[in-house]
Amino acid sequence: MSCTIEIENLHLKLSSKVILKNINLKAEHGDFITILGPNGSGKTSILKTLMGFYKIDKGKIKICDETYENNNTLNLRKKISYLPQNYEIDKFFPILTKDIIELSINENCLKNKRAMEIINEFNLMDLLKKPFGLLSGGEKQKTMLAMILLRDPVILLLDEPNLNLDMLAYKNFLKLVEKIYMEKKLTILFVTHLLTHISDLSKKVLILKAGKIIFSGKKEEIFKKENYIEFIYD
Repeated sequence: MSCTIEIENLHLKLSSKVILKNINLKAEHGDFITILGPNGSGKTSILKTLMGFYKIDKGKIKICDETYENNNTLNLRKKISYLPQNYEIDKFFPILTKDIIELSINENCLKNKRAMEIINEFNLMDLLKKPFGLLSGGEKQKTMLAMILLRDPVILLLDEPNLNLDMLAYKNFLKLVEKIYMEKKLTILFVTHLLTHISDLSKKVLILKAGKIIFSGKKEEIFKKENYIEFIYD
């Protein structure tokens, strides 16, 4: 299924505070776009707005030929999968890794062919009967990614997947995301606050600062800017 994202002049205000200002973004089907910026710049708010968690104050969003505006919320969660920053579960909470995966299929994952393919590809078999709260950061990321991919999304929103991961775990997770992207031709919006964590497959980078897009282009163009670190983070 071909699906595009178009955001036009989006403004978002939460509790009288302006979070996003005049955001314009277009993602063609199969694009891999990175949204870069310092903490608090509004990156996560873009993803949450696309997921329908926030109402649209001003502007227009068009996803898969459906248009949303005039304070409407979106209802496209069957087409979009979202991997949030945090999903902490108490280590004593009685939910297993297999229970998390089965949220998407409503049946025993060991009896579901597609689930087993992903479980084996992600090397999760030995973790299925382990409490989710006891998994490492990288294991949790892979489990959640497996769960949302079983919903067959056409758009994948990844919100700071580097958080709580060491460099090796993040590198392995990114390789997995890139493999999925190449195989399934998903549209990916990838949020990070680290310039060093941009995938080489990312076709476009947007830099967000104080709720505004201050740059849109290729990663290589950022490094050509004088004092590019200050440009992004100051």
